[in-house]
Amino acid sequence: MNASGKRLVPGLLITVFSGLMTACGNSPAAPPLSSAKAITNYGFVKPAVAGTIIDTSITVAPSWSTNVKDLVAFFNTTGVSVKVGSTPQVSGTTANDFTNPVVYSVTAQDNSTQDYTVTVTPDDIQWTDHSSAGKRGWGSITSSSDGSHLAAVVTTGDVWTSGDSGTTWTDRSGTAKGAWHSIASSSDGSHLAAVVQTGDIWTSADSGATWTDRSSAGARFWSSIASSSDGSHLAAAVDFGGDIWTSADGDTTWTDRSSAGARFWSSIASSSDGSHLAAAAGDIWTSADGGVTWTDRSSAGYRDWRSIASSSDGSHLAAVAYGGDIWTSADGGATWTDRSSVGPRYWVCVASSSDGSHLAAAETRGDIWTSMDGGVTWTDRSGTGAGTWSSMAFSSDGTHLAAAELGGDIWTGE
Repeated sequence: MNASGKRLVPGLLITVFSGLMTACGNSPAAPPLSSAKAITNYGFVKPAVAGTIIDTSITVAPSWSTNVKDLVAFFNTTGVSVKVGSTPQVSGTTANDFTNPVVYSVTAQDNSTQDYTVTVTPDDIQWTDHSSAGKRGWGSITSSSDGSHLAAVVTTGDVWTSGDSGTTWTDRSGTAKGAWHSIASSSDGSHLAAVVQTGDIWTSADSGATWTDRSSAGARFWSSIASSSDGSHLAAAVDFGGDIWTSADGDTTWTDRSSAGARFWSSIASSSDGSHLAAAAGDIWTSADGGVTWTDRSSAGYRDWRSIASSSDGSHLAAVAYGGDIWTSADGGATWTDRSSVGPRYWVCVASSSDGSHLAAAETRGDIWTSMDGGVTWTDRSGTGAGTWSSMAFSSDGTHLAAAELGGDIWTGE
C-alpha cells in the first residue's frame, strides 16, 4: 500500500508478468556449425581393395592388372560434401582417373575444407616359374577363360596340359610327335586344336586326353590356329604361300578360304563366336563372316607381323611387328594406332583379354610388357628376366597370364 493506504499488488503483478513475456519471446542461440571434414574410410569397389589413410594422404595398392584410369571409390566422410576439382563425388558411383594422384576436397558444415591426396600404385605381377614341365622348345600356349586350364606344344615334342593353372603338367604323348607350331582352346579348356608345321591339324574334345587327326585339311605348313569360345569354329593359317582354312563343325570338315589369297600367313585370331577373324601376312586382313570374305587393312602398313590378338567381339585388335611397334585397333581393323611409346622391339607374340583392355606383348630375348588401358601405356614386367619368349595367353578378365619360352620354362603371372 502507498502513502494514501491503497494496495499496489496488482500493478506489481502486471509488471512481473510483462517481464516474463519479454523473456519467453527470445529465440534460443543456434548451435555452432560443425567443422568436421575427415575421410574416415576409403577404397575401390572393383577391384575390391581398401586404402590406407595417414593424415591427409591415402594410398591404395590394387592388383597389377588394374586399369587405374577408370576406378570407382567408396568412402565415408564426416563432412557434408566431397569434390574432385569441380566434380561432386558420390561414394560407390563416381569414377576417376588415378594415373596421377587425385585430390579430394571435403567441405564441412561451416564451409571450411580439407584436401586429401589419393595415390594409386598397383602391385607388381607375381610370377611363378613352372619348371616341373621342363625346359623345352615351347612353341605355343593357350588358356581357358578363367586361366585354370592351360595347354602348350613343344616344337619338336609333345602336347602338354595343366588343369591347375600350371602347377602340374601332363605329357599328352599319344599325339603325333612333330613340329607343333600353334595351339588354341575353347573357353572351358575342354576343346583343343593344334597344328603341325608340314603336318596335320589335330583336335581334342577331352582337354587333351585323346586326340583326332583331322587329315581332311591336308598336311600343310600350318603356322597358326584360332578357336571360338565353344570350340565349334576353327580357323587355321598356312605359311609360305598358303591359304586360310576354316571349320564350322568343330573340326570335322574344312573349307579353303582362298579369297584371302595365298600368303605367308604368320598368325590368326578369332572372336568368341568365330564370325570375326583377323590374320597377318604382310598386311593385316579381317573377315566379318567367318572367313568367307576378307578385307585388306593396309592402313596398318606392310610389316613383318608376327602375332595378332582379338577381343571376344572382334572389335579390338592388337598386332606386333618384329623389329617394329605394337599396333592396336578399336574398330575391327578399319583404323590402327601405332603404340610407339614402348619403342620398336623384336616383338614375337601378343595376347588380349576378352574386352581388349588388357594386353601383353613379348620380345624375343627380352621382356614381357603389359598394358591395362588397351595399349595406351605399357609396363615392363621384367620379373621373369629376359627370355626367348614364343607365346602368351590371357584369361578372359586379364588377371591371369601364361607365357612360354622357347628352350626354357612355362611361366604364369597373377
